[in-house]
Order: sequence, then structure tokens, then C-alpha cells
Amino acid sequence: EVLVGYKAVRAADPDRPALDVVSHLLAAGESSRLHLDLVREHEVATAVDADLQWGIDPDLFVVDAKARPGKTAADLEARIDAVIADLGRNPVPDAELAKVKRLLRAEMVRMMKTVSGKANQLGFFETVLGDYHRLFRLDDEWEAVGAADVQRVVARYLTVPRRTVVVLEPV
Repeated sequence: EVLVGYKAVRAADPDRPALDVVSHLLAAGESSRLHLDLVREHEVATAVDADLQWGIDPDLFVVDAKARPGKTAADLEARIDAVIADLGRNPVPDAELAKVKRLLRAEMVRMMKTVSGKANQLGFFETVLGDYHRLFRLDDEWEAVGAADVQRVVARYLTVPRRTVVVLEPV
């Protein structure tokens, strides 16, 4: 297993919505870029995930990939780097961007399905972002993210100097 952690931003940062979109472009579902590349096309991983941690202080953008038997951490790392480089180099098609924004919106709705979920989200936004009203602007923040924003945040945050790689090898 390979964990790649990139130094990212705090939850209240203006670049956070674009990084949310990037995490979903990379690893939300079987049609995501990392899944298609690492799991299906190159068959170096059995599973892959990406997530931007939301914190009061700057947090991590994490990519996690589990190697297929016979594949190495170097194989995983090379493919992760290639997929991220492509995302930073080439504009995301509008249809793909729209799809991940729908996924983000659906996740938000699912988190607020219950009274407890709503209360947790309101409390989280008040504590971490300093204003519970930001919860109600979240969809607009994601919707405003364009292909150029994706390329910009990938080039700024998902770079080799900003990352730490952890390799977990079974004993």
C-alpha cells in the first residue's frame, strides 16, 4: 500500500473547493481517473482513493493505493504521478467536471439526510470554517470551479516537493 500526502490548505481557504473537485476527479467511483488508470488499464492496484482532509489548520490531500500482488510501491507511485501530471496538463472536459460536481452535491445531501447529520454539519462548519452559513454556499463554491482552476491547484499543491510518500509493506 502507498499513501501519498500532499501539503494542502485549511478548510476555509479559497482553493479548497477546487481541491475537493480534484479529489473526486481522481478517485470518486469506478470511472475516476486513478481507478481507470491504476486498477483497470495498468492493473497495478486493487483499490485507490483520494481525499482532501478539512481542518482548521492546513491539512493533507491524500492518495491511497493498494498494490496488486506482484506489483511494487514504485509501480503505484509512478502511475499516481502520471495521472496527476495529466490532470494538471490537460483541461478537464466539461462533462467530467459536471459529473464530479453532481457527486459532491449528492454526498452533501446524504450527510444531511438526518437531523443528527444536519446538526453535525452545522456544528462542523461553525467550528472549522468559522461560519455555519458557509454550508449553504458549498454547492455554489464547487459549481464555480472551472477546468483552469483544476489545473492551477494541481500545479500548486500536488507536486513532488509538497508531498510525503509512505509505503506500507505486509510482514
